[in-house]
Amino acid sequence: MKHYTTIRKVLVFIVVLTACISVAAATVSGWTEEVDPEIKKSMEEAEQYIMPTLVDVTDPKYTEEGDKRDLLIDDPDPIFKPNPDLDKYFDINTVIDQEALAAVNAVVTLKEVMKYSDYTARFDDGEEITAIAPERLVWVLQVYYPKGFETKRGVYSDATVTGLYDAETGFYHGFSLSGTNENPILPGRR
Repeated sequence: MKHYTTIRKVLVFIVVLTACISVAAATVSGWTEEVDPEIKKSMEEAEQYIMPTLVDVTDPKYTEEGDKRDLLIDDPDPIFKPNPDLDKYFDINTVIDQEALAAVNAVVTLKEVMKYSDYTARFDDGEEITAIAPERLVWVLQVYYPKGFETKRGVYSDATVTGLYDAETGFYHGFSLSGTNENPILPGRR
């Protein structure tokens, strides 16, 4: 499908170029007849692909009922709803590879279920995930890497990685990292 679109654009370009050359030649030679209607139609169709037009997207003719920006929700409901009474937790041990940790002398220093609000209070890294309700239960898994932890930005020595998992589903929300990066790798400089 992608090749079809590219071929179509090339063909449209050729038609437009041919029409432009014909018009230019006719103008230079003093030819005053009307441009062939087929060529004119091709040129008009090609303009929609070649010539971008700026429009006011707030103009009611571009929306079904006009501007709806006032309906945007500034504080949406979280996707991961509160579940403080959860009685069965995701088995966090399924994501811990003890052999891989032992191979790099890493140690699990924390494996605890807590409310997301408690997590943000205890491990505040300045970024809150608004998709998680404050009363949602999460697994906090913290691993200490004494020999360092490798990332795209280089190796962090004496690193502690704190992973966040949903306590009900096991969904991985990401991690935070603390440690020292003596030789950071800048983007595009690997």
